[in-house]
Amino acid sequence: LAAAVASSVYFIVERVIESLAFSIEQGLPFRLSFIRKLRLLTFVYYTFAIVAFLMAMMFKYMGLWSIFIFSLPLVVIGQAFRLYVNIKQTYTSTLKALSATVEAHDKSRIGHAQRVSDCCLDIGRELGFYGDDLEKLNYAAMLHDIGKLGFDQGAKIESDKVSSSKNDDVPFHAKVGAEIISHVEYLKDISSIIKYHHCSYSSKSIIPLESRIIHLADTYDRLINGSKLRQKEALSKLEGDKGFVYDPKVLRALTAIVARQN
Repeated sequence: LAAAVASSVYFIVERVIESLAFSIEQGLPFRLSFIRKLRLLTFVYYTFAIVAFLMAMMFKYMGLWSIFIFSLPLVVIGQAFRLYVNIKQTYTSTLKALSATVEAHDKSRIGHAQRVSDCCLDIGRELGFYGDDLEKLNYAAMLHDIGKLGFDQGAKIESDKVSSSKNDDVPFHAKVGAEIISHVEYLKDISSIIKYHHCSYSSKSIIPLESRIIHLADTYDRLINGSKLRQKEALSKLEGDKGFVYDPKVLRALTAIVARQN
């Protein structure tokens, strides 16, 4: 009981300090940061706490052998986790390279995918995304324009026009992008996100929340870095289409993020 209470108190205090530092650094609400870290780390922490408790109990009967017996699986798990992280980093690097390839033909769009991805991650965190959901959003944001790969810079593509209230059809490059991604095993879950990332909020289609986030972040980046509008002007322009083209919940999250950053 004493060990359980001590480990729980330690875990909570450490999470509070870590979440407070993270919320100050990233400009996020403390509550969201704290809840997200609890969800991510509670299972892992208490798994290791139980192993440590068993190791301490067995030390009485087995001596130093107990440390060896219990530590060996932990070392193997640690190596496996390190390998998993390296694979994930390789995935991310590959996706960044692909998104850079899409932008290579147009200097004015260089860095667009990364900026949209960063904005989407901020919005996602604001809306409570964490873990796999946040990772999926990141992948989809980096590859949202993958369907434009191979098209001539001067070619006129109907897909480049954002869907309006009169035409909620999925743009051509979004369809192509979704088709490309659907053939990649670890990315096929984000194909529907990419497919609908230009559809209006009022569309009759069922639009994933991640698609609505990318839609807003993509437009916001074009207004800030393409049209050279100030943040306040860009938000005001987006506000005019709230509830019609853009999800009000997503727009509120972006507005709160910009306000904190300023």
